[in-house]
Amino acid sequence: MTYKRQENRQYSPITSKEIEVLALLAIGLSNELIAEKLGVSEKTVDNLLASIKLKTRLTNRVLLAFYAYGKGYVSEAAIKAAMRAHREEKKP
Repeated sequence: MTYKRQENRQYSPITSKEIEVLALLAIGLSNELIAEKLGVSEKTVDNLLASIKLKTRLTNRVLLAFYAYGKGYVSEAAIKAAMRAHREEKKP
């Protein structure tokens, strides 16, 4: 059996739920925290991220975060607020 590579395969656009996941990922949340915030299972978040990676052809969280920022799914202010909150959590 021969398999053909589908280089030009068209994927559906990113869904609103996937955009929510991207925005939360971009501010540094883990899959567990994303699931908690969205009220879904961690497996659902894993599946959504797999779908996003397939659609965008990006392979890791850092690239996805840059993608989310570049597309305007997350603002610079949201990223700065998340960084401040993260620093506050680290303080003794």
